[in-house]
Amino acid sequence: MNKLHDLLLSALNVIIIIAVLAGIMLGLNKIGIFQFPDFVESMFGINGDQTTILPSDDGKIYKSLSSGKSDKTFTVTADLSPENVRQLLENVSPSLNYYQEVNVTVYSGDSSSTSKATVQKTDGSYSVSLYDSEGTLRKEIKMHDDTTDVTLHRANGQSSTISLPSADFDISDESGVVVTHERFLETQTELTDSDYSVSASQFGTIMQITFKTDRETYSQTEIYWLSLDYGIVTRAECYEGDKLVYLLETLALSDEVLQ
Repeated sequence: MNKLHDLLLSALNVIIIIAVLAGIMLGLNKIGIFQFPDFVESMFGINGDQTTILPSDDGKIYKSLSSGKSDKTFTVTADLSPENVRQLLENVSPSLNYYQEVNVTVYSGDSSSTSKATVQKTDGSYSVSLYDSEGTLRKEIKMHDDTTDVTLHRANGQSSTISLPSADFDISDESGVVVTHERFLETQTELTDSDYSVSASQFGTIMQITFKTDRETYSQTEIYWLSLDYGIVTRAECYEGDKLVYLLETLALSDEVLQ
């Protein structure tokens, strides 16, 4: 009888210890410090309503960034002061090498038009190709040490190239799709009129920046998702009123550049 009593006490102690450990692990999982294996999450329905950093992308951005990194959890730091934002932006070290594919969709009334662009940065120099909605190459930008070549491809099959001094060249203005962190550092007056939040994931850090313009009969909202790891905007949305008029979406982003 004593042996049975001791056995029951031992079993009860084990159950209590397991319950305590399970409670601790669930608490750590809730705040994002500990992550259960995928099969455990699937079996018990843990974190079934997780959100990715980029809205409406179904996690595709993470798959393109790295197959070995997870998009399971992220935390958001809101209500950053302008000083916090400027410090974060000033500490960004842009990647010298990356490859990015983006889609740009412009909405007008009930219609829309989508074009594509590829951006390759090699040792700090850009090479950008811009395609129209039919997938036809329309513009190429290639930066060299001293000059930058801009080639326009016309519908009649002809093309022309001009060379500009690289020191005076603005890749953001010329391409329309390369938006770096420097743009937000240059707009000092807009920093205090903007909303910011930082999303930290296992893949990296994204800063969401919102600019709002309100006039008597017109309102515009611009939202940017800036990768603090790459120093570039990976997504951008522009609304007039509550209507989406412009959307930039990253299809692929990688440290591996084309040879």
